Amino acid sequence: MSLSFKFLFLFAILAGTFSQDCKNSPFIPNNCDYYSECLEAKFHCGPTGYPLGYGGKYCKKFLSFYNDFTSEGQAWISKTLLCLKQAVIPVYDDSSKTCPQIYNFAFDSHPQCYYNSGFCSLFGNPRIGFDTIKALLKVFEIRDMIALSSFKQILIVAGMCGGSVLQVIMKFIKDILIG
Repeated sequence: MSLSFKFLFLFAILAGTFSQDCKNSPFIPNNCDYYSECLEAKFHCGPTGYPLGYGGKYCKKFLSFYNDFTSEGQAWISKTLLCLKQAVIPVYDDSSKTCPQIYNFAFDSHPQCYYNSGFCSLFGNPRIGFDTIKALLKVFEIRDMIALSSFKQILIVAGMCGGSVLQVIMKFIKDILIG
């Protein structure tokens, strides 16, 4: 075998493994590798693009603060992380997407993933809702939370949940301000 044939053969094997890993990665619970090893490796959006600058960053932050959430919150995180990765599979499969398109597509999937993963149920019990808010405040960076796109998503999710989320948030704010 010539050296170039060996190289091509090895490359084909590795490329097949990489592609297969990226097909399986969105289905691995509590794992954030999909964002860097698949989306970022394919699209090269950089540190401010969705794969590294938002999706991967918050996936890792949720897992680093996982134990600060109640068991109900932990179940919600696990379901949500899977949903968010699976929601961007069409992006991975479409090589024509630009980094801004990836960001918008992925970001727009957040409210539905939060809702479908049981976010609203975390606020049926005020204690769990209160603990959830405290834990979420550890995860999210204020600059991301006050962005118009994030605020819009907060309102969408709150609307999907009805009054339960807003009631717990208002009580949380009242308890902090009044004591």
